[in-house]
Amino acid sequence: MSIFDVYREEQITVAQQTIYQMTDSFMLPVEERWQSREGNVRSEIRFAHQWQGVFLLECTRPFAVSLASLMLSTNRSDLSESDLTDVMGEVLNTIAGNLKCLLPADTELSIPVTTILPQNPHRTRSEPYKEHSKIVLESELGQLKLSLMHCN
Repeated sequence: MSIFDVYREEQITVAQQTIYQMTDSFMLPVEERWQSREGNVRSEIRFAHQWQGVFLLECTRPFAVSLASLMLSTNRSDLSESDLTDVMGEVLNTIAGNLKCLLPADTELSIPVTTILPQNPHRTRSEPYKEHSKIVLESELGQLKLSLMHCN
């Protein structure tokens, strides 16, 4: 059993609490195969020191729009692409900051880099990362995937 298996429940709890505080919506883990699609919002935070890798959050566009609307107290129709990427970057920053304790001491985290996925979302990563942990959460607002990846 790896550290990623041992701390799976902690990863779920941190993500659930972060989203609940922002939306009053409780997300439940689902055993669903995640599909990266055009228009999804993906945010990444790199970590480095003894390990190198990425915390990744990807969510459906409807989820990003709902969350941004709630966080920014703005009508959905008034949201910009920048609003969506800013909010999802902040969400991942909050989650990753709380999960940092699962990584080796002295691990450094980057600032989030957030994008709207293009037409071929599977071609957006060239680095050799292995996905150690993938959690899909769902609520009435939509779905998100949280991954912890390690560079080989």
